[in-house]
Amino acid sequence: MFISIQIDQQNIDCMICLREVGIEARTVELTNHANRISESDYFDLIRSLNKKQWEFFKHVVTWVKTKHEPFYTFLTGGAGCGKSVVVRTIFQALHRHLCSIEGEDPDDIRILLCAPTGKAAYNINGLTIHNAFQIQPNKGLDQSLSCDVLNTLRMKYRNLSLILIDEISMAHKKVKVKAVDTVCGDLPASVKTKLLSSLPEKQSDTANLAKEVVLAIGMKYDLTANIEVTDGLTNGSTCELKLIECKTKSIRPSIIWVKFEDARIGANNRRKYSHLYGKDVEKTWTPMFDIKRPFERIQFPLRPAAGKTIHKSQGDTLQEVVVSLKSKRKGKIPHIHYVALSRVTSLTGLQILDLNQEAIAVAECVRQELHRLRTDATLQLCFKPLYNLSNPNILDADVIGIAESRLISTDENDDFHVPGFEPPVRLDQKQTNFNTRPPHGLVLYYRNNCILHNTVTFSTPSLEFVIADIISPSKGLFQVVFVYKAPNCKLQQLKDTFLANLLPDVYLRHPKIIIMGDFNIDLNTGNTSFLKFMRDSFCCSQIVSKPTTSYGTLLDLIFLNFDSKVNFETDVLDSYWSDHKVIYVAIETQ
Repeated sequence: MFISIQIDQQNIDCMICLREVGIEARTVELTNHANRISESDYFDLIRSLNKKQWEFFKHVVTWVKTKHEPFYTFLTGGAGCGKSVVVRTIFQALHRHLCSIEGEDPDDIRILLCAPTGKAAYNINGLTIHNAFQIQPNKGLDQSLSCDVLNTLRMKYRNLSLILIDEISMAHKKVKVKAVDTVCGDLPASVKTKLLSSLPEKQSDTANLAKEVVLAIGMKYDLTANIEVTDGLTNGSTCELKLIECKTKSIRPSIIWVKFEDARIGANNRRKYSHLYGKDVEKTWTPMFDIKRPFERIQFPLRPAAGKTIHKSQGDTLQEVVVSLKSKRKGKIPHIHYVALSRVTSLTGLQILDLNQEAIAVAECVRQELHRLRTDATLQLCFKPLYNLSNPNILDADVIGIAESRLISTDENDDFHVPGFEPPVRLDQKQTNFNTRPPHGLVLYYRNNCILHNTVTFSTPSLEFVIADIISPSKGLFQVVFVYKAPNCKLQQLKDTFLANLLPDVYLRHPKIIIMGDFNIDLNTGNTSFLKFMRDSFCCSQIVSKPTTSYGTLLDLIFLNFDSKVNFETDVLDSYWSDHKVIYVAIETQ
């Protein structure tokens, strides 16, 4: 596989720090969008992705950027494996792409982050599904939205491009049950009274407010209602009860002071009620007030959380867990064991009580769907793009070319070593100003099991290329040329230089010639004269068809002279460090 990579001069921190290269700090200060993290944090977030996370991230981002067809993608994994991290990374990448279009309102909702519960929604800085789509709780399955609400949603989401739902396994699959119209006589009053008295008092019928709340200082509690999702005061947020303040001349509490495990939760609430803090109340405590629901139950939205049901724990990531898998139900609950065991981050923090293996069950519909995903809907990737010279994704390539490397003669190769590859072949541009690095330069990496010989280099201030014969143990002999042409280099100058300095060193009868790099010639404008020149002079055809920059231009090209017997694949891969994308060609082993 042969790859050409463009390194943005403004984001070269993946190789050399800005201070070293002498780039002056920018004097213009920009204010980030409320939902957008800083550029440095964004780069760190992407660099933190592992191999599988990066594959999924790249698949989603590339699809949104290059295709118009709708897609539905499912991401699964155990607790704490980084699913929410991937969601945040996708949001940050696509927010920069979709919400930075010139002339468009950056505050328009183009990406919708949501989750089934308030706690999960807060973790990704999103909305609950009910809030996002105005679904009223406890209204049944046949509720319909009014015309006013529908029009509001249409205007709100008119530019929506992507919906990301975290913790999707917590969203229930609703099934409508048809009524059985059976006529029977009326029941006696005594029977009706007995039936009504036997009905359980479900908290789901009272918006999760308990009939009675037992309060104990120092005990763990969960919130039972979404008080303010944006502040983290969501259903399921865990806290510790610290202080109970009662009303004057009353034993009924007026304020319950709690401390959340996450200091960010309740920060806005603490500022809002800062006047209520007395000498006995710590600044990290959050006031909780009783709330009122339509059925007129007034209650504090708390429930004891020293122990939880497995269903209530879904979405939690915990360090230590004691799990009881003793089941008294006659029917098996599918996947309940997975929900319980996947809450803990390591086996050392897990203790299992009352294991009942007969209660372990897997839903057949889930088994069939996972089988379908593995066989029919698996994402096939032939390359993982380079975004850091120390990243393991680079190991899939045989040869890598990097443009605008900006290296100088005093830079040591050891500082840019890539595991599994030989020391790089460098074409460093001459340094004319010792306070700054040169703007260009080429670097070629080749794998340890490849053989390199007959290397030729050419360099001017506006045009440079490296020629190398490379022998791969599985793919044979190739002649590879990596090219960089500056934007100020005229097309005729490029042609003349190729004829005078490249053509004599390219063996035209060689069956496998690859000429690739940044030519800064936009083929999307309809300019075909250079393509004709390459066909006539080098017997090579251009194979890249997709835009190679974030602006929709096709500047990075690959020319091949392969005959029909050689099978190859080429594509364009997004890069976060530059407006140029990664281009590659993968050649099938004969």
